[in-house]
Amino acid sequence: VPGGVFWRLLVGSVVMLGFGFAGETGMMDVQLAFWPAMAAWGFIIWEIFKGEASQINAGLSNDHVQKAYRTMTLLVTV
Repeated sequence: VPGGVFWRLLVGSVVMLGFGFAGETGMMDVQLAFWPAMAAWGFIIWEIFKGEASQINAGLSNDHVQKAYRTMTLLVTV
């Protein structure tokens, strides 16, 4: 997997968690923290369903990897 996929997903996760933490702890107004956190979560969802991570997975032929990827997308979405 290219490093770019890792870094995009890592940055998206850190942004999502950072704004979520800021909203939960009162460091930011909850409404102001909610929208950037949701945008970061949406970016992660897009990356695993339509982005480069999805394209890489589609090119793999291992059934176990395909099943694990589908499970991961379900867990991240729900």
